[in-house]
Amino acid sequence: MNEILEKILAADVMVLASPVYFLSFNGQMKTFIDRVCPIYTMIHDKEVYFVVSCAGGKRSVDSIVQSFRVFTGCLHGIKEKGIISITGVWDESAAKGSPALKQAYTMGLNA
Repeated sequence: MNEILEKILAADVMVLASPVYFLSFNGQMKTFIDRVCPIYTMIHDKEVYFVVSCAGGKRSVDSIVQSFRVFTGCLHGIKEKGIISITGVWDESAAKGSPALKQAYTMGLNA
């Protein structure tokens, strides 16, 4: 875990990505956020992107983005750069051909 924490501190950009489970992020993202606790006061001046996939609609996206913002609100100097969301996703192939993939690519080029 120390190696990951060092990489977080060294990074200029963070991408927080999760499927929506019951209007929040998944357990793995919660574990990641909890493990960041020892260094959260040292995380600063980073650009952040949120990536969300869900079976539901706008309400699901809004709820998880708010959850991500609670976390990033505890960090200093964070600049939210973009949100990429795909709704109506029930299986892994549902995102194929989605405009969100091009949006993610473009954001990556500009990061």
